Amino acid sequence: VEIRGCVAGRDGGGMLAFGGAALTALNASLDECVAGGVGGAMAVKDRSTVRLAGSIRVSRSRARDGGGVFAQGLELEFAGETLTVEGNSASGRGGGIASWTPLHLSRGSARLTGNQAHVGGGWCGIGYEAVLS
Repeated sequence: VEIRGCVAGRDGGGMLAFGGAALTALNASLDECVAGGVGGAMAVKDRSTVRLAGSIRVSRSRARDGGGVFAQGLELEFAGETLTVEGNSASGRGGGIASWTPLHLSRGSARLTGNQAHVGGGWCGIGYEAVLS
């Protein structure tokens, strides 16, 4: 799946899951997306379920918080082979990933490179545990 050059005035430039939605992304690329609110490439909020598997690439996207990925109100776990989050930007927090939720990046290979933000260029977490191994 390729999602490229998408724009949202509010949240989730490339994709938005909220209100209990279920999302599975397998071998996906989200590039050059823009959100006026949170989650330049992807925003996941409010009890939604997300499974990221295979090879996932999030690049050159931007938003206020979570230039690449924004997650709130769920546990976000990457269960794939490779996760690449690079070249994203946020005017606020979390250039690559902003997680207001537990975050687990412990399987496969995760790379957060070249992301920029006012606070937390690669990753910014508020009030929850992050496991990066």
